[in-house]
This record gives sequence, structure tokens and C-alpha cells, in this order.
Amino acid sequence: MIVIFSSAEDVHSLAVQSEIRKRGGDAVIVDLRGYRANLDIEHVIGAGSRGVSVCLSQHGVDPVDVTGVWWRRVSRPEPVDDLDEATNAFMQKEIDTTLKGWLLSMTNIINPVDRAAQANNKLLQLHIAQESGFCIPQTLVTTRKDSILRFRDRLGAIVCKPMNGHAQAFIETRLVRPDEDIDDQALSNCPTMFQEAILGGDDLRVTVVDDAIFAARVLRPEGFTHIDWRPELNATFASVTLPPPVEDCIRRYMASMGIRYGAFDLRTDSAGRHVFLECNEAGQFLFVEIHGGIPISTAVASALVDGPA
Repeated sequence: MIVIFSSAEDVHSLAVQSEIRKRGGDAVIVDLRGYRANLDIEHVIGAGSRGVSVCLSQHGVDPVDVTGVWWRRVSRPEPVDDLDEATNAFMQKEIDTTLKGWLLSMTNIINPVDRAAQANNKLLQLHIAQESGFCIPQTLVTTRKDSILRFRDRLGAIVCKPMNGHAQAFIETRLVRPDEDIDDQALSNCPTMFQEAILGGDDLRVTVVDDAIFAARVLRPEGFTHIDWRPELNATFASVTLPPPVEDCIRRYMASMGIRYGAFDLRTDSAGRHVFLECNEAGQFLFVEIHGGIPISTAVASALVDGPA
């Protein structure tokens, strides 16, 4: 039995669940948003204990039967309306601690819950990428307008990008114009990331599942001018082979982060070097699979069923 912690309507989870069933296995999707109505947890510690028992609606999942877990974009349990914010936060932490107390002991999990959280930190990503041998863009994170102006004057073309996702809006990476005014008030609210703009090359989406590396070049439609390809709904993908030194960098990065799944965004620069932009430990992949004919769902299902190499 494979347990997928995700949202019930997540198409990636549904695709992998389907692939697991094609292999003769079974998988259940656990959505923590409906925790109180649909999920019972029992964690027993002591002589003769069997660990954690998870029950989803009428489908009991015995921990002895759980052979793999996919911890994917897990939603927080819905708050209880008649309780205050602090109490709801406390209860959510108790649920989180109970589940992770079980999951931290599992060897076949994508991705290990302790590593997944730190792998999402974009500043740590850049440090690990550089240590792994990647070229990285020069980067500045600051609340100071004068630092940004000096950074822009030195590099010329720079971009602004978020370090985290927004719950209600997609924030794309954008070019900062040479004459653009910098909003002091907005800067004072929180740190902002600026990077050297890598212009003129190809965008690559590289999805890694254990030892398998699936690289795809983004084929932008004619006339698309955004520096960030993700808002382009008509983009297609073509499978490509990465140079062995780039694959080596990827494998060193994955090992250093301690993760089994990662979706890398790379871009080639004017010298043909593969520049690391970021790696999402729970990145989307179906658009690459569908448009590029790359069997990523099958690879994730196989990794969950067979376990780490």
C-alpha cells in the first residue's frame, strides 16, 4: 500500500495513483484538509506496538502494509470555526508532529519530510547548487534601495523574483527595467530577491526521480517575450540529453539536499553554460509529460513501489 499525502483533486497524485494500480499495487490519497471528517490517526509506542494506524473514511490503512509514502504539497487541516487562531495553530502542529513522527522513520518516502522543508529554501538551493558545481546567477536579497541600484548598475539586466509562492496569486519572475523606480515602502515590508538576468539561451525543465533524469527544452511560441516561461500556456517541450557534467551536478545536488524528487529550472547562457535557477522539491510535471511524451508519472510510481535504489 502506498499512501499519498496531497489534495484529493491534485492531478499529479491521481496520475501516479493510476500508474501504481497499473502495476498491480494500491495507493490511497490522504487529504489533510478533511482531517476531522475523514482521517483517524493512532500512534502507539511501546512493547508489541504496531506504530501508526491511519484510517481514511472506510478504507483502513494498516502501517504494516504501508510500503511507501509520497509527501506532496500537503494541505493544512481546516481550522475549527469556534476556536481562536492560536488554538487552531496549536492543533495543526500536534497533527503535523504525529504524522511526521511516523514518516521520519520511513525509508521509502518521497521526499523525506525533514529534507523537503529545507529543500524549498531558495537561498539554500543556490548555496548547494554552487557547491555541486553549477553556475548560478549573481543574487541579491535585500530591503535596501541603494543596494539594488548598485546591483543593477553593475550587472545591467536584472530580474526580481519571489522566494516563496503566494497562496492566492502566481508571481512570475520579471525583468527590472534600467529606468524603473524602486519602491522604498514595498522594500521595507520584506526582503526581495534580485538576480542577474540570464538572457538569450534555452529554458530547460529537468525532472529527477531517484537516478532517473528527464530533461526537456521549453519550446516557446513565437512572439512570447516574458523572461519567465511558466505563464505561457501554449509552451511545449522536447526531450533533450544533458551533458554528463551537468547530470553530475544534478546528482550531487540531490544527494546534498537528501531528496529523491526534484524539478529543476535551468537556463543556458550566451556561453552555452547550464545555469541553475531553482529546484522545486514538489514541482509540477504533468505538462512536461503530456507535451513532451516523458513518462514521469511512471517513474514516480516505480520509485514508490520499488523503493530507493
